Amino acid sequence: MKAKITFVARTGGGGKPRKWVQVPFKNKKYQPVPGATAYYARGTFDGKQGRKPCGSDFETAVVFFLNLQRPYVLKAAGVEVPEALAKAAEPEPEKDEPAQNMVAQIDAWMMFIQKNRELATYNRHRNGMDDWKNFCANPPADCPAFTWPNLNKEVLLAYLRYLKTRKKKNDKKAVLAKSSVHTAFVSAATFWKHCNIRPLTFQPPFKKEDWPKLDEPNPEAYEPEEFLALCNASNPSDALMWDCFQANGMRKSEMAHAIYSDLDFKKGFWHVKRKPQFSWKPKRDKERVFPVPFWLLDKLKTRMVNAGRTGKNLIFPKRRGMAFTKAEEIDKSILHRLKTAAKKAGLDCHVDVHKFRATAITVWLEGNPLANPPEPGLDVYRVMEYVGHENPDTILHYRAKLDARSKTAHQAATRLVKDLRGQASKLAVAAD
Repeated sequence: MKAKITFVARTGGGGKPRKWVQVPFKNKKYQPVPGATAYYARGTFDGKQGRKPCGSDFETAVVFFLNLQRPYVLKAAGVEVPEALAKAAEPEPEKDEPAQNMVAQIDAWMMFIQKNRELATYNRHRNGMDDWKNFCANPPADCPAFTWPNLNKEVLLAYLRYLKTRKKKNDKKAVLAKSSVHTAFVSAATFWKHCNIRPLTFQPPFKKEDWPKLDEPNPEAYEPEEFLALCNASNPSDALMWDCFQANGMRKSEMAHAIYSDLDFKKGFWHVKRKPQFSWKPKRDKERVFPVPFWLLDKLKTRMVNAGRTGKNLIFPKRRGMAFTKAEEIDKSILHRLKTAAKKAGLDCHVDVHKFRATAITVWLEGNPLANPPEPGLDVYRVMEYVGHENPDTILHYRAKLDARSKTAHQAATRLVKDLRGQASKLAVAAD
């Protein structure tokens, strides 16, 4: 009869994917797993499925596992095990038990993230957890002694100093940027919260002003001339994609998983919906609807009819109508085509797909004051609804940047945006 617990090893880490491997049993003994970073006993403990850490040293882990397995083996053989003997069979905890427990908690939490969140979110937390584990394994000299989960404000400040002085993996001479420090710290703080560790309850408390600071965002949008140059330097399909990005402010993954049935050709709206058939959902699982110019919808409808597509087909598939399966594929594919067009057009400005989103927000906020009668811009909360933001602070930065422009520059930019719409429409029709 098979025992209820299994001896497993965790491999990977340091940028490599993590895997769980069963420890092989040959020649009447367990064999070490190459590349294993920790060993665990997997099974049912106290009526719950889970894993117990056995240590990172193989020989010690084997002894730990055998002692833990003994009562289960006896029960499987039909031998009644007294409760006292079962309790005595538990091995003495290792000296690094708190650290091992923390690693096990991180592994369980990362498995939850990998299963329930997007790949980009998982990668961000994975890198942040690697920084936290490296800090705990080799704390700097200025960090006070601590054991998990007994953290305090001084430990968190020491971790923050560690992040600010850590060298980049691909450039040992450069330190992490402010945004990277903030991302890593927030990732660790999210894990602390998951473990019911609240920095605000420390004595003294770790307050909001102690968190890593970020520079004020400076939203950057494409100038009308730059956008027109990108369209002229792109093939008709890519030019249509740039039109869609600029007109609706969608994210890359949303555009990559958009299908023709998302479009309301009669009323002029675009729906961002879940796509169970592609195992995809919007950021924060938040669906939304926003308006789209009719000239753009006409272009998309013509594309659908000419290609013999139906409402269930992707608008911008990877190839042969297939969907993108990884976030990295979307980034590489779309960004590569955008940079190729920018190079062909001779643009020396910063080129990025997210910049289209910033342009759409700017146009929505700005409106068209030169129209007759003037068309006012949308309010901040309506724009938040269109782009799927939950915090108005980001949109307010765009509003502040627009308010800072002079009247002459404001009118000139609006006139160019208006001209751009007409030119882009003519360009799209000519491309067919």
